[in-house]
Amino acid sequence: MKSTQRKTVKRIFIFFLCYLPIQYGLVGVIGYYQAEPWPAFVFPGFKNVYVYDGHYAVNQFFIEVSHPDQIEPTRLTLQTFFDDMPLSMIPAFMRSNLSDQEYVNTFSDETLDWFNQRASEKTGRETNEIQMLHERSFMQRTADGLEQDSVQVIQRVQILRGE
Repeated sequence: MKSTQRKTVKRIFIFFLCYLPIQYGLVGVIGYYQAEPWPAFVFPGFKNVYVYDGHYAVNQFFIEVSHPDQIEPTRLTLQTFFDDMPLSMIPAFMRSNLSDQEYVNTFSDETLDWFNQRASEKTGRETNEIQMLHERSFMQRTADGLEQDSVQVIQRVQILRGE
């Protein structure tokens, strides 16, 4: 290796040796006063809790299962409904498969049968309708902890229609 190439490699090494601890410290300071910026910056799907001056907005996803003999639907968390899927894969699965009504409308009969069977398994009852529900809960910090202000429905995707 030539002398200039060695000096260049050495300078790059020294630069990163100094830069990385400074960057780590900066992230720590920002994280202390606000929220850690890197996961939300690099992977926007990681950001599920938004903080606004002591108020919090939390994105939540549910599978709602309606039953023929019940007025209120049964609400299942995604972790409950897709319990055989690793937790880290559920958000990506949701974005790629259940975030668009037009795409869900193209599901095969076999896929819809699987959803129906899974919903019946998880609720122990006959299934009428299945929907994916995306809500945003708004909360504020009180002396007793977090108190929910309101809930906004962001999206509702019909997976299985009742008869």
